[in-house]
Amino acid sequence: MRYLPVVLITLIASSLLPARAQPPVATLSENAKHYFSIEQYDMESTRQLQYRVFIATPRDIAAQEKRPVLYS
Repeated sequence: MRYLPVVLITLIASSLLPARAQPPVATLSENAKHYFSIEQYDMESTRQLQYRVFIATPRDIAAQEKRPVLYS
């Protein structure tokens, strides 16, 4: 309980600070566009959070071959 005032002051002070801007997303080079088919999907969660998903599929892989997947 002795840290409660410090925690409360920190929470109040942090709520008064302005939000940081999102860093710019790097553009894809023409070289990457040559090797990958790139799709973009914008989604919104039930809590109104915005998500942007990019899918880069290699152009030279046959449709029946398995591909590695990265989830983050």
